[in-house]
Amino acid sequence: MLLSKSSESFAYASAAIRYISSHDRHPDTSLNNLLVLSPDCAYEAYAELDLLYHHILESIDPRTRYIVLKILCLYCSRFMGYIHWIGILFGEKTSTLELALVKMSSVIQFEWQSGRFPIYHTSFGDFLRDKVCSGGLYVYSSDVATPVAAALMSRIWVPPVIFSQDDHLLTDITGMIEDFDAIAVDMKIHILRAFIASPFPITLAMYRMLVFRIFFAKIDRGSQSKDHPAALTQLFLGAFEHLAMWLEDIKALENKNAVGVQDIESAIQQNGVLQRELSK
Repeated sequence: MLLSKSSESFAYASAAIRYISSHDRHPDTSLNNLLVLSPDCAYEAYAELDLLYHHILESIDPRTRYIVLKILCLYCSRFMGYIHWIGILFGEKTSTLELALVKMSSVIQFEWQSGRFPIYHTSFGDFLRDKVCSGGLYVYSSDVATPVAAALMSRIWVPPVIFSQDDHLLTDITGMIEDFDAIAVDMKIHILRAFIASPFPITLAMYRMLVFRIFFAKIDRGSQSKDHPAALTQLFLGAFEHLAMWLEDIKALENKNAVGVQDIESAIQQNGVLQRELSK
């Protein structure tokens, strides 16, 4: 019966085997759990696989599931950082995140030594990014993605506490921003909203200039693009306006030699993101 439910899907078969062999429950219990699952729309492609993914996520406790979804939100948004850096980003103990990922061992391959956590099959990522298939488990839902986006944006401005630690985290965020064009529209919306809501600092550490320049460029291009959905275009324009207002604050500073101010102005001039405002 389990074979027929797999519909010759390797992703289903491999995930089911790992789920049954996990240490959280007796194998007979796990097998019975899978056998009684029945999709509402059995005629739809991958219905059984989607149902399996639903069951795996919903079988863990709500707090752990929320942590897992936030981690997967980052993963699906091209954040390639180690689990340790994600713990710092979320303000969670690394051990808490590790335990959460271990409970998802049927679909996530957590690597203890490296701290990486690749998913076993691309279909799981497709499921998480599909609002219809994943339903309440959608990784870009407001409940999940809004705090993730806020955490990402806040780390750009936070002064470094432990330089090497913050430098690693910022490097991972920079890599994500570099791939901003490839991020799903819904996640872009959450990130831009978080950016617009975040207050700019008066000073900015020099080592954060790279991510600043990259994000400036993305906002500049996004504000001029005609290919985005209307809601996203409005947010790009809002982010551009946010930057313009910040520039006015910078220009109004009496102390132009404050730490970081000259670096910021230099970054703006080199990037050209606010040249339209400067030329007015």
